[in-house]
Formats: sequence, structure tokens, C-alpha cells
Amino acid sequence: MQGLGKAFLGGSRIVRWTVFISVPIAMLVAPAGVDRWDLRHVARVAVVEAVLVLALLGVGWPARFRWAGRVLGALVFLGFAWYLADELLKGPQDVQPSASNSSTSVWGALKGMIVFGLPSLWFAVRGRFGFGAAAGKKAALDPAEGLPTLPEQRKTDEPG
Repeated sequence: MQGLGKAFLGGSRIVRWTVFISVPIAMLVAPAGVDRWDLRHVARVAVVEAVLVLALLGVGWPARFRWAGRVLGALVFLGFAWYLADELLKGPQDVQPSASNSSTSVWGALKGMIVFGLPSLWFAVRGRFGFGAAAGKKAALDPAEGLPTLPEQRKTDEPG
């Protein structure tokens, strides 16, 4: 991981302190924005609070709560999958790119799925971003070492 990615995802001190301060404040302020306390609004506030707790655990203690980041990635993917499915079921009348970014559309849902949903799914499945082997782990097939041999092939090297 390099540069900015390492600062945000590598557990930098400034990012942790920012999260430790802003997430609890957001958890206190989120319920204040609800005007009616019916079941639908309570469910929305509960989801927002759960996402904030997962973010706090995942960024605050990444080694201990690795699962929190993966669950958060899965929730982001499911949210964008729901948005895309909802827009497709309404009727794909506006699949073409539009000049208005403020209204919901299939095109906007597709962009969100590509930019946020798919990377979140990747993180939820693998537990990290990127394509190579995890830090500290050797790749399954290292081109510098040659191909692995079978135990029977090792035995044939003996004379006799």
C-alpha cells in the first residue's frame, strides 16, 4: 500500500483520532434528524448507527476487528445492489448518461455500483484491496522460484 491509501487504510494516527471524534458525534446527532419515530425511521437510524459502529471498530482496531470492515464492505455492496435493482424495476427509461446528476437514474445507480459497490464487494470477499498476495504472505506461484514439483518428481532425482 502506498501514499494516501496507506494513510487512510494503514491505521494512521490522525485517521484514528478523526474517526474516534467524528463517529461518536455522528452517532449522537443522527437520531436528532428524525422528525417521526415510526418503524421505518427507527430502522433507518438503527442501520446508520450500526454502520457507524462498524466503521469505528474497523478503523479503530483493524487487527482485532477485521470482520467489521468486511461486513461494512458487504453492506455497501448490498446497498448499491438494492439501488440498482430498484432503478431497473422502476423501468429502465433513462439508462443513457444524463446531464442531471441530482435525480436518481439507472445510469447513476450503475456508476455507483462500479465505483463503490464492486470495490466494497472485493474488500468483503478478500479482506483487502489489490490483486497481489497479502503483505507478509508469499504469492502462491512465485515466478522467480519456478514451478512447484510433485513429491514423485523429487524422488526421481536420486541416483539408482
